[in-house]
Amino acid sequence: MFALPGYIVHKKILENDMIEVYKGTTIGSKMPVLIKILKEEASNPANIYRLVHEWEITRNIELEGILKPIKLEKFMDSYVIIMKDIGAVFLSDYIKENSINIKSFLDIAVQLSEILSRLHNKGIMHRDITAENILIQPDTNKVQITNFYKAVFFSAKSKNQKDMAEGVEDYRNDYYTLGIVLFEILSKFYGSDLYNSKIPETLCDVIFKMISDNPDERYQSAYGLIYDLKKCNYQWSHMGRIEPFQLGQADTFLHFQLPKEFYGREKEIDLLKDAFERVCNGDGELLLVNGYPGVGKTMLINRVLKPIAIKKGYFAYGKFDQVHKNIPYAPFVNAMGSILRMIMTESKEELILWRKKILKALGRSGAIITELIPEVE
Repeated sequence: MFALPGYIVHKKILENDMIEVYKGTTIGSKMPVLIKILKEEASNPANIYRLVHEWEITRNIELEGILKPIKLEKFMDSYVIIMKDIGAVFLSDYIKENSINIKSFLDIAVQLSEILSRLHNKGIMHRDITAENILIQPDTNKVQITNFYKAVFFSAKSKNQKDMAEGVEDYRNDYYTLGIVLFEILSKFYGSDLYNSKIPETLCDVIFKMISDNPDERYQSAYGLIYDLKKCNYQWSHMGRIEPFQLGQADTFLHFQLPKEFYGREKEIDLLKDAFERVCNGDGELLLVNGYPGVGKTMLINRVLKPIAIKKGYFAYGKFDQVHKNIPYAPFVNAMGSILRMIMTESKEELILWRKKILKALGRSGAIITELIPEVE
């Protein structure tokens, strides 16, 4: 517990790796509030920035279903966010204590999809839809989304194939994480095998469409998702069952998109795959892809080679460009740096093995390589 001037802090109601949320009241007016504070061990400049960022991104939006903060307070060397307590509980706690039937589930799913639709129409991606970041009022099942410290603005107009290939954040990831939350709710009450007699098969299909590994197979807009969920809700309310129907009939893109299929690249695709198979068999190869800017080199690599490569190991590539043409070995440095950063996420035992391999391979050239690739050090 902690003391915050102007407030009486009662009890902690949520904790994760970064924040803690407490119930409290204001001194004087006794208004119930929620107080969000950084954990002591997470109170660093990066996380303080995230907390202030959440305040900035939410204080000026007027959207139903968003828990707006009412004040950003300076506290010691950090900040706290004050929100009005409307008597809701976190969905993660609610599903531990209460059962949710199919009708209530569909009501919640529709509400959350509509909130995402409003956010995306404002150009905001939440990027962290979880049961811990959703509030529900027990008496009405009304839900709100909170905790926007990972949220970002995006422009649907500027989203294009090049962005996708370069790994720019995809708003469809919000549909994926919402699908995971809905999956968690159903599996909590009906078991992890959703295809059983207690859950309508079409409803399962909606959720599995949301959590498809391929973003192009997910819903492309919240509108398409809302339409299908409302159709399920209508049938369940009026007939007690959900008849099969084609999903995504009302789905649309938030922006104009060109087809993502490759045309006339069969030879290049075969060359990439053949080279990859030879490398997997123990051969070492250097593969260079050349062409004028904008012809699709990066997309070719990311769409063809990356999916098969990451299943069997680490994947990275280097890029020759005009900006870095005066930097010696820049593409090799970028590629190896990326690989080493992936390796550094491994266990301590794996790191020891990699260290021995690298030291043996470099010999007396270690000092030279570390100047080129700082990650080696």
